[in-house]
Amino acid sequence: MRLTLAFAVAPRRAAQVVFEAPDGASVQQALDALRAQQPQLAAQLAPLIATGGVGLHGQRAAPAQVLQDGERLDVAAPLITTPQQARQRRFEVQGARTAGLFARRRPGAKPGY
Repeated sequence: MRLTLAFAVAPRRAAQVVFEAPDGASVQQALDALRAQQPQLAAQLAPLIATGGVGLHGQRAAPAQVLQDGERLDVAAPLITTPQQARQRRFEVQGARTAGLFARRRPGAKPGY
């Protein structure tokens, strides 16, 4: 069966690789097949797989999960920062006056409108 492996090559840049795996293969068997077919790519992705994991349809995939033909595996890197920390940093950079839903209002408009 043909599977697609999607991964990030750099921030905001993704790549996809199509590879063959045995019919009825699990996630672990598919990754083993990728290692056999493309050892350099598998070595490059090994740290990401170990720390971030592999996903299927936007959900974390268990190594024993059985795959179907045409599915896409996603290799995710671990988060560098949490979404809450990212919001706090943006607020610190923007300041209190320019952050938020009503930051750009008409001149003379009431606060909150």
